[in-house]
Amino acid sequence: MNMLSDYELFVEVVESGSLSAAGRAVKLSPAMVSKRLAKLEARLGVRLINRTTRRLATTDVGQQFYETVQSILAASRDAENIVAGRAGVPSGRLRVSAPTSFGRMHIAPYLKGFLEKHPRIELELDLSDGFSDLMTDRIDVAIRITGAVDKSFVAHFLAPNHRILCCAPSYLEDHGAPQSLEHISAHHILAASSQLPWRLDGPSGPITLSGKSFVQTNSSEVVRE
Repeated sequence: MNMLSDYELFVEVVESGSLSAAGRAVKLSPAMVSKRLAKLEARLGVRLINRTTRRLATTDVGQQFYETVQSILAASRDAENIVAGRAGVPSGRLRVSAPTSFGRMHIAPYLKGFLEKHPRIELELDLSDGFSDLMTDRIDVAIRITGAVDKSFVAHFLAPNHRILCCAPSYLEDHGAPQSLEHISAHHILAASSQLPWRLDGPSGPITLSGKSFVQTNSSEVVRE
């Protein structure tokens, strides 16, 4: 195997998070992936990945090597594209993260057309109502329903998102209706983990209402049901 293929295998191991997953992607056994990785580390004289029975994690030098190798592989692909007349064509793996309901309703219907237009894109769509760490999970694009965005990221406002507080009629029959915002915290409120505190618009301006969800869940769909 040449050096570039070793680099590609190393990147696959890091990004897939396991030897077996990397092996499936490149059609090699986990044992062969482990052997190839060990040979790469021996050639470089450093440990790139700490391996246990449950997880893999890059060492400090391994993370630096991973980032450098990514640049090398990207440059290699760019060179091939220039020769093949495909320079500027979007290609490679694209990781997208979005809320569960939003992704199902507003992203999934457009995937077919997007992939037909960009056939060289390898799309990974992660739907979760939790706010994943974009750097740790190596997310390229994230759609978030939030009032604030970390200034270290480039953010574009897509659309407003208006919500209302709802209550089951049967709950009101059993517990009565809250007469003020202060009374709400004494009731069984339901909210996904990323939805609290509630930010409400009132006659005197915006109000923030803290509380604890009666059922702990990261799914807004579960809360709605």
